[in-house]
Amino acid sequence: MELRKSGISCMSDLYSLIYIVDLLEDKITPVWSSEEDDKERPKDLGANDQFTNLFNIDAEEKYKDNMVRFSNLTTLVERLRDRNSTTMEYVSKNYGWCRVTFIAMDRNENGDVDRVLFTIQLIDDEKRELERIMGKLESVESEERARNLFLGHMANEIRRPVGELVEYNNNILSVSKEKSVVRNANNIKELGKLLLFTVDNILDYFHVNAGQIRLSAEEYSLKEILEDIKLVTRLRLSREDVEFKLDVSPDVPDLLYGDPCRLKQVLINLIANATGHMKAGEITLTVYCKKLEEGRVHLLFSVKNKESGMVLRTKGISDEELAKRKEYRYLEEANIGVILAEGLLELMGSKLGIAPIQGESNNMYFEIEQQIHKN
Repeated sequence: MELRKSGISCMSDLYSLIYIVDLLEDKITPVWSSEEDDKERPKDLGANDQFTNLFNIDAEEKYKDNMVRFSNLTTLVERLRDRNSTTMEYVSKNYGWCRVTFIAMDRNENGDVDRVLFTIQLIDDEKRELERIMGKLESVESEERARNLFLGHMANEIRRPVGELVEYNNNILSVSKEKSVVRNANNIKELGKLLLFTVDNILDYFHVNAGQIRLSAEEYSLKEILEDIKLVTRLRLSREDVEFKLDVSPDVPDLLYGDPCRLKQVLINLIANATGHMKAGEITLTVYCKKLEEGRVHLLFSVKNKESGMVLRTKGISDEELAKRKEYRYLEEANIGVILAEGLLELMGSKLGIAPIQGESNNMYFEIEQQIHKN
């Protein structure tokens, strides 16, 4: 016991009070405590009654009952049956926040605790620092919520007049036959749709972050979705020297069951990001069937861009290093559409990946599982 006391006393820098408690004899052996605390300890009482007395005197009123229950040695054996320690915090009338711990020392052949180490650690400074940090975090979160609320409100405000603009433009198209007017009106129409899509992306971005988007499953034709994507993409690329290609594996089933709107939104955003500031080159959307099972299909979607005239090979840099640099640059350039795509894919149980392709290509991909719709 003296050797144990000597070894344990080295922890005195960490704890303001250390006792060895013999549960069989209901006895306390002090290892470390101040002279004043030890003088006030009612040594004529058993260990259990000493703890009851300690917390009745020292604990603030609202912590008193909990601490008396926690320090009850008659229930401690059961509480330490499947664990080596138990801890509780309370506010002391004299020292502020304290952490109290019972640590198992000796067990009998049945695994029951016979002797424990009892410690009290003063943690008032630790608690105050934690409260300060948590206060700052709450302030930052509050500011972020306010900023997101403002930006979401602004996006809603922008969407309304843009929608009206598209409607007015449709009226012009319905009554005018003049070629120049019709051409300009069509350009306004497409730009209006693009702006609406962008605003909807912003709104959905905030909704995803707030956990307010839910998937809506329905029957759909994958072929129709891909044709819509091809049309939208070609309209966006009409003024660029960029070719769009669609490569669909012949074993991919057409009629599926899932959320076609969100799938289309993910793909359009990835294609828009792949286009980036390309002036010439090609974008390829590839769909592979990785695995077909009864009633389900595992699909791989890949969006790859290849820009013409890009100089990526530099003397003295390995192909592996070039691939890494290309991947990092692609990640850094990710826009809100890609961030939204990542959030939507997470809802679908998927994840956006970036393939470390060497040379002139970037490749973003994801895998999803869909039910096969049977007529």
